[in-house]
Amino acid sequence: MIKKIGACIFLFALACAASAEPLQIQFEALKVRNDAQGTETFTPADQAAPGDLVEYRASFRNVSNKILHNLKPEIPVPVGMVVVPSSAKPRAVEGSLDGTVFKALPLLDAEGHPVPDDRIRALRWSLDELAPGESRQFLIRANVAR
Repeated sequence: MIKKIGACIFLFALACAASAEPLQIQFEALKVRNDAQGTETFTPADQAAPGDLVEYRASFRNVSNKILHNLKPEIPVPVGMVVVPSSAKPRAVEGSLDGTVFKALPLLDAEGHPVPDDRIRALRWSLDELAPGESRQFLIRANVAR
């Protein structure tokens, strides 16, 4: 079964539209593959099949002349994708099971056991400030569930 990745990009774009206008956001979903030499290659992930690894990249750029404060960059994880928490960059990231409540990784259930990675629906970072003209990139990888 092939998963459509475009829906995730569309939802991310809608979420970003509500952001402050001085913030320019670019989002990419790329399939990660290894060539014959073992070097990673990246191609647009318009569609992905079970077992494919997809890298989601979000770039945030301050296009204003003022420092932007207290930003919370977020990357949604579509249903059917299994996030690889160790792939998050920067590493200081929070996860969410519902896209609303975020907690430090690893996420734990009520008994204190780790929640399976396939239940993570979003990752979020805290960015105290972004200077004029400055850009920051955030990324995660996720596997298409089999």
